[in-house]
Amino acid sequence: PPASHCPFLQMLLQKSICALHICQHSLHICQRSWDRPKVSFVHRRRCAAVATCSITQAQAMASQADKIELATGVAVGERSGWRHASNISSRFNRVAVFCGASEGTSPSYMEAAQALGEELARRGIGLVYGGGSSGLMGKIAETVHSLLGEGSVVGVIPKELEPREVSGEAVGEVRIVRNMHERKAIMAMEASAFICLPGGFGTLEEGVEVLTWSQLGFHTKPVAVLNINGFYDHLLAFFDHCVTEGFIRDTSRQILISDSTPAGVLDKLEAYQGGQQVKSPRHVTRLLSNSVVLHV
Repeated sequence: PPASHCPFLQMLLQKSICALHICQHSLHICQRSWDRPKVSFVHRRRCAAVATCSITQAQAMASQADKIELATGVAVGERSGWRHASNISSRFNRVAVFCGASEGTSPSYMEAAQALGEELARRGIGLVYGGGSSGLMGKIAETVHSLLGEGSVVGVIPKELEPREVSGEAVGEVRIVRNMHERKAIMAMEASAFICLPGGFGTLEEGVEVLTWSQLGFHTKPVAVLNINGFYDHLLAFFDHCVTEGFIRDTSRQILISDSTPAGVLDKLEAYQGGQQVKSPRHVTRLLSNSVVLHV
């Protein structure tokens, strides 16, 4: 969404993008220097220092932009004109929903996607999703877009998946990206929280990745599964088994929220307090080296 209504915010966003560009270039140089044994250790440290500085600047400017939005009331949704549709105050601007591009064998899955879309719209919360127009993806996107209108739905899809997951007219704003890394990075940046509807390998991979990022302190945004008809019972039991066997800490297990109803899961997401964000540049460097977004 455009930030033109707040020039200072627009400047911060542009500077953040520049810092990320510098960061990616520095990380590329770092990788090349480590691959060449003749490069001096001092040169490697200088490259790492530039990358770390760029990351810190980008984080600081993004944080300042968020504070300006909160202080001035110039929320992204308010700029695009759709958040006025609800009288319910939510701390979320957009929620990322990971879900299947298929309908599933039970009608309850499509019904759940529609019900979640209706609940998001009731609370004035926008949607960021995988960009497909079929299956659960299409259903929730159509529902939110039909109720909240333009600017409320952002779909992000890799170019190679566009013929497979998009059929008919695209819903809302669709951003075509180069690969899955860019897709997940943009969805993570656009979203204030994450919900997993039923889906397959892709849904699990996306959901578990943002869950892992939260565990490692890369973000403090809440993550949940909408457990329709016990769809995620076995997965939740597996996570409990990992705790018992000593591979997941109990505090980390508590990060994942679950509920069987759209209203219930959103209430829990709203109540989530979050953890302590890790400030170590090395952790952030590893994350950005895999998912820096150059363009959308």
